[in-house]
Amino acid sequence: MLLIAHRGASGEAPENTFAAFILALAHQADGVEADVRLSSDGVPILIHDPRLDRTAGQPGQVADKDYSDLAPLDVGSWKDAKFAAERMPRLDEVVRWSADNQVLLRLDCKAVERDVASLVRQVTSILWAVGDGLAPAEVMSSSPKALAAAKQTHPGVRTGLVVTNRMADPLSSAKAARSDWMHMHWPRVTAEIVD
Repeated sequence: MLLIAHRGASGEAPENTFAAFILALAHQADGVEADVRLSSDGVPILIHDPRLDRTAGQPGQVADKDYSDLAPLDVGSWKDAKFAAERMPRLDEVVRWSADNQVLLRLDCKAVERDVASLVRQVTSILWAVGDGLAPAEVMSSSPKALAAAKQTHPGVRTGLVVTNRMADPLSSAKAARSDWMHMHWPRVTAEIVD
C-alpha cells in the first residue's frame, strides 16, 4: 500500500505548493497527488480549483489568465501568513523536483471535457521532456479517451482513471483506456473490480 499525500500535506500547508510537497516527504509520504490546469497561454500549472478566489484571493478563472498574471500570486497566505511566499508551481518545475528526488507524483489533469485530451498530452510530454521519462510520475484523468491517447504517444506512462459517478461501467472504461489503476470513491468498489 502507498501513502499518497493529497495535494501534498494539504492539512498543514497550502495545497499544490512546494511547501506542501516537501512537508509530505518529511511526514514520510510515498508520493504526492497534484492538480494540473492550463493558463490561458497554455502553461500547465498546479492548482485545484478553476477559480482563483479560494487559494489566491483573486477574482477570475485560471483559464482566463496568462501565466505572467498567475506567477506572482500569493497562494499560501490563505492557509497561514508564514506561507505568503508560496506561488503556483509550473508543472515542469514539479516534474524536475520529482525526477531529482525520485518522488512519486500523481498528476490529476483538470479541464473541461473538450480540453482534457490536450492537457493530458501536454502533461505526458512534459514528463518526458523535463523528467526524461525518469520522474516517477503518473497521469490521472476522468477521460478514458485522453488516457488512451496518452498511452498511444507514450506507452511507458502509467495512467489512472478517475472514476466519476457518471461512469456506468468503470471497469470497462479503465480497460478501454488501458489504465494502470483506478481512482474511485470506496463505496463503488466491488469484488469484481478488485478481481
